[in-house]
Amino acid sequence: GEKSNLVVYNGFSDPCGWDKEENMVHLNRPLYELFDFKSSNQENVIIIDRIEDFVNHQSELQLINSLHKLSKDSNVSQVIIHCSTDVLSESFLSALSYISAAKIMLKPTVPCICKVVFRKKSGKLIKAHESFKLSDKFVIQNVIVVEKTVPTSQDETSDVDAILAAQTTFNLTLTEEQKFAKNKLLLPHQRIVSVHGGHIHYTPDDVDDWDEDDPDEDLDI
Repeated sequence: GEKSNLVVYNGFSDPCGWDKEENMVHLNRPLYELFDFKSSNQENVIIIDRIEDFVNHQSELQLINSLHKLSKDSNVSQVIIHCSTDVLSESFLSALSYISAAKIMLKPTVPCICKVVFRKKSGKLIKAHESFKLSDKFVIQNVIVVEKTVPTSQDETSDVDAILAAQTTFNLTLTEEQKFAKNKLLLPHQRIVSVHGGHIHYTPDDVDDWDEDDPDEDLDI
């Protein structure tokens, strides 16, 4: 029969790379090293199920960089990722959203709820909220647009914070109490305020030399 273009990589049986079997994915390796597209003359679509399994075997920063590099490959047209938001950190999910062109959130309700966020190349965001039903053969039916928002600019500040948070183990954010204490702190240069201009306040030290004689009086100039 006709040769299938579908290639399945198994990342469950040997995630640490102890065995050497064909099409076996080792989850501790960078993603862009797992796929060989050199002999391919067509664009490929990569579907990754359970990205959280990779997080258990490599750092979040390495994984985000690998996904970004993989999406920029000339032989890759799309990278589709399935992940569970319950087991992944907020910083990783925010960084993943930042490098993604679209995000689809599904809720197992009746009818099913689907929220879509699509980011254009210009940075504008298009959000849609839809409901639908699945038939016995898993065919999508009765799609109803619940809400659709106009394109808005993306909040770059929160995205940058998310990327920085994903790249370090330090806490770069402040709690409300820490922000209040920071704003309440009075710095030394703020303690003396004069409406008549600036002044220099100097307190003499014990080792200061207050010799008022001319130090150059012995020079023949």
